[in-house]
Amino acid sequence: MKLEPGDAAALVSDAISSLGSSPRDQTILRLRLGLDDEPHTLAEIAERFVVSAERIRQIQNAGLAKLVRVARYGDTPGAALASLLRLPPSLAIDESFADRMTDIVRADFEAPTPLSILFLLCTAGVATSTSKHVAHLARSMQENRRRLEIAQRRATAIEERTTATARRADDILARWKAHADWPSRTTPPPDRDMFHALRLREPEEGSGRFASRKLGRDVAYESQLELATFETLENAADVAWYQEQPLKIAYMWEGRRRVYYPDVLVATRSGRCLLIEVKPVTNMPLSLNRTKATAGRDYAHAQGWGWVTVDRERTMHDLETHDIPALARIAIAVELETHRQVGWHQVLRLREHSGVTPLDISAFIVQTGAHLTLEPRYRVTASRWTPVDPTPGKHDEHR
Repeated sequence: MKLEPGDAAALVSDAISSLGSSPRDQTILRLRLGLDDEPHTLAEIAERFVVSAERIRQIQNAGLAKLVRVARYGDTPGAALASLLRLPPSLAIDESFADRMTDIVRADFEAPTPLSILFLLCTAGVATSTSKHVAHLARSMQENRRRLEIAQRRATAIEERTTATARRADDILARWKAHADWPSRTTPPPDRDMFHALRLREPEEGSGRFASRKLGRDVAYESQLELATFETLENAADVAWYQEQPLKIAYMWEGRRRVYYPDVLVATRSGRCLLIEVKPVTNMPLSLNRTKATAGRDYAHAQGWGWVTVDRERTMHDLETHDIPALARIAIAVELETHRQVGWHQVLRLREHSGVTPLDISAFIVQTGAHLTLEPRYRVTASRWTPVDPTPGKHDEHR
């Protein structure tokens, strides 16, 4: 015969009942293993019988030793259990044996696996020292497997997050490239050794450095928005390399020649270069920033590179193509024509009473060519003092 589910629990129960011990000692053994109810700890049983937990442990150990001795006689529950377990005269105590005992006790007992194995083997006549060794081995294997499962779950979670991050970065980069202004002819990326950061500010709030895996060096960022941009470039598969503040570009502003440093040059594995300016979407319409962007685009096109201004996944293209609701467009235009300029208090009034959103305001400035400055205060003015057409116009999409 072979051991069937339920056999082990029934034979251990019968063996305990046939020990000849006091009813109290038998009850203690049954409570420990949970044969009649649920498994109990030493402390729980000690409280029930108003003794110490150590005294309960002594009774348990004496009962286990007696189970071993009784099983050596024929026609006993312990001898029958040993036969069904097919225990060899000389046990080979290894992980395979511990696994087999674990499978048996999990099917028949609710007590912790090591304790159940201890009772099972002692009932079958295995010496307590050997039984404890198997129980300890089973506990160690159980803990190792639990640690391995935890490590695997963590590794899986990290891999899933990494995959999701990479997918998100690929999507954002694809959007930047689709919204970029590309020249009619592009050139392959130049040698990355040609570039280095030309302007590094002193560390300020929001700025810092991070270790780039892709570049094998520290990358400096001047704002959290720049950091988010660099993280996208770090994780996007099509990015071969990138360089922060790679060059300076001259531009004219208010009759004076000035220079500025675009934020990052990106070389793609698909064989193109993209010069990126990072700006909050609400600052993209600033007249100064649009002048810089024009100079940056002209410079990029002369090199055969694309140009794009970004705010995370959003771009200047989003402002150029944003569909401003007709009522919002009319409200902004009327306010501008009536007062000749729109300040921040007027913007708040438009938002409250006309449902105008900040995105509508920014898109209106870009699409109509209005001027926006923050010096000495927020002020929007029309490019010419002629009525602003309130109807949406068609705007050329970037290539």
